[in-house]
Amino acid sequence: MSDSLNTPCWRRPVACSAILLNHNMDINTLGEENLNISVKNVSAALLDYFEAVKVLRNQNILINKHSFTNQIGEWLVETIFGGKRAANGQKGWDVNVNGKHIQVKTHSKAETNKSRFSAVNKCDSEQIDELIIIVFSAEYKIKNFFIIPWEIACPLIRERTTKNKLELNWSAVKEYEVSIDSLPKQEIVSLFK
Repeated sequence: MSDSLNTPCWRRPVACSAILLNHNMDINTLGEENLNISVKNVSAALLDYFEAVKVLRNQNILINKHSFTNQIGEWLVETIFGGKRAANGQKGWDVNVNGKHIQVKTHSKAETNKSRFSAVNKCDSEQIDELIIIVFSAEYKIKNFFIIPWEIACPLIRERTTKNKLELNWSAVKEYEVSIDSLPKQEIVSLFK
């Protein structure tokens, strides 16, 4: 572990201020004792998180530096359907399950987030057979799990007029939402219930 991680946060003013700002705390209004307790708690939580990331990498759940949420979704699809994740840099699909190429879109949404779409690029040059959209709560509990044949999903992808990006609205594929209890390998799925 580096010396900067061994140094308590309250001894590193820049890091301490950033943590407090992200948690809506005012460093000037906390008493020294409360500041030390809050920063110690945040510091311990960050160290636990860094250790958890290391374990997830060692278990090949996290395989690159991309989005934590996306990698959890791809790992879940790979694991419950007995597939293999694509190599880094693979365009179009994310998981191969017995020759079926699956693109996985994963989201973690707070209850207050009303966005109901996935950014999906049309990849005419890549073979994609199926689109899976997983929506987690902010606590990584599965809220929605969609399995959509690509030939159904593709014509439903629309351009967002405000950002010139392509998206698929989940209301357009509601009939392809599957029950979480119907997914295979419930011992793995139960981690996200």
